[in-house]
Amino acid sequence: LLKDWKKLAYNEGLRLRIGRWKTQGNPIVVLVNFSSFVSEKNDILKKLWEDYKVDSISGQWDYVEPVLFGYAAGKAIENFVRNYCSASDKVIAHFHEWMTASGALYLKKAMPSVANVFTTHATVMGRCLASNGMRLYSDMDKFNVDEMAKTYNVVAKHSIEKITSANVDCFTTVSQITSTECKYMLGHEADIRRRYRMERSRPGRKT
Repeated sequence: LLKDWKKLAYNEGLRLRIGRWKTQGNPIVVLVNFSSFVSEKNDILKKLWEDYKVDSISGQWDYVEPVLFGYAAGKAIENFVRNYCSASDKVIAHFHEWMTASGALYLKKAMPSVANVFTTHATVMGRCLASNGMRLYSDMDKFNVDEMAKTYNVVAKHSIEKITSANVDCFTTVSQITSTECKYMLGHEADIRRRYRMERSRPGRKT
């Protein structure tokens, strides 16, 4: 099936390599070559603005390259689901960090039947503030994050992370402190963390 998919995807403009990861369990790995989309970068960035208001205008290659990869990955998932999944199949696409966020946003529009999960391990602005000696955890509520993104020249990265976290079906983080960081850096906490606290606070529930 995967060999057939690789040929089919190639005919539709996707360049894939499929193999096994040499680690425990030998899981299947699909490598996505995004280079064929470089010529379309302006249209892809334009579409992100039109659909979601992602502000890419100041993004340099270290922003554009991940956006193109995420987009290509989203196209690959869409292609596989369209050709090899049935309407009853429950498909989840899990994207990590802002570097893959464009894939989640692409699928949200192109194939809403695929559930989207977006996970951040630390926010763009959290990393910027901490690496510049700011008292991140004690002063979270004092920062004008969107303005400071301009100061540190990370407007595009911050924009796509913030907008993706607000638009996916499920936004997650790796810890409670990171969820709190997201509250102040992105405007809301992680969905899983919020739900977990609500469950624990129900009357009569053992904790």
